[in-house]
Amino acid sequence: MPGLFFPGEEDAGITPLEAQASGRPVIAFGKGGALETIVPLEDYLEGKRDFFSGIFFPEQTEEALIEAVGKLETQAYRLNPEKLRAHALTFDRQVFKERMIQKISEKIRLHPQHSKIKQ
Repeated sequence: MPGLFFPGEEDAGITPLEAQASGRPVIAFGKGGALETIVPLEDYLEGKRDFFSGIFFPEQTEEALIEAVGKLETQAYRLNPEKLRAHALTFDRQVFKERMIQKISEKIRLHPQHSKIKQ
């Protein structure tokens, strides 16, 4: 199954999300925004998630990348493209806006100045 090799470090992890939105897995350097947008194989194997969307490699070396590719090759049968797409949609702009409004509303509601009912 083709996927994305992402050997760099990006703050937001947008590029890996684009691959996942296409139902494709990501092999990524385990730093930066990729850590926020990729569900690692280990989480799946430990039962923390019911799918995985990628493999992380710990250092930018040929050996680490080759090992990550080997892991993906042996685990590719477990990939679920529909779940990868659904995961990517959780980062959709509209979803982000709704979550931000919800979080801000919660903070305002919990703020001591706003918690007293004024009559």
